[in-house]
Amino acid sequence: SQGERSALVSGQWSPTQRLSFSSQVNTFQSRLFLNPQEPDVPNVDTNLAVNWRLFDGTELSGFTNRLRHLGNLFPTDEKRSGLLARQRLPLNWLMPGLPTGSLAGRVERQETRNVSAPALDSESDLVSLGYSTPLFWHFTASLNQQWRFLKELTTGAQSRPRRFSASLANYSRLGRSGWSVRGRVGYEQERDTGSVNSFLAGQDRVVGETGVRYGRSTDLECFADGRVEHVQFAGTQQDHVELALMTGARML
Repeated sequence: SQGERSALVSGQWSPTQRLSFSSQVNTFQSRLFLNPQEPDVPNVDTNLAVNWRLFDGTELSGFTNRLRHLGNLFPTDEKRSGLLARQRLPLNWLMPGLPTGSLAGRVERQETRNVSAPALDSESDLVSLGYSTPLFWHFTASLNQQWRFLKELTTGAQSRPRRFSASLANYSRLGRSGWSVRGRVGYEQERDTGSVNSFLAGQDRVVGETGVRYGRSTDLECFADGRVEHVQFAGTQQDHVELALMTGARML
């Protein structure tokens, strides 16, 4: 894993069928990109999460993470916490035959400290709303909108980067032959991304993906995937097209 040495400890507890808690501590050290000031300091990721299924089709999740990457070449200390709600929306009560979609909302708080570059310290709040629904012939449609409220701690500057995405996907198994095919067409739009901490590049993307799988056993799968992507930038940078092809076999 990119020249890392690591130790992972995780646990899970479910006091009821509808309530579960999980935790994970990952301690690792990079062999390639060490902090030259403190080469022996490890990186530590701590994750705590709770999941509560209130009713059939209604689910709440909460999490808090701390990512102390003080042993990296560019050391950072990051805290994240948030809530996620999911709700199934059976629409057949409006009209028989309508599919059952799913609505998801997320709020997240993030605090980032850069040890070697404090000018990049920031705090942000994220709000996300998404909807997905099955359609016909194994097609699924999804929409997602994200808003981030970002504040640069050194200058006090504030920005509101946002991201919208929409996609139409398909996955089908070809009988009992062991073959399966998938495809996806997507559109992504990023706006107000001037801040270096927005983690967005101000791009509009149109993406097309396709792939085939073959596996007659549960242990081995052969695959071939293709992806073409048209990228348009909000600034003066020239638009371009990216093409990727991948084929191989994987052990499951």
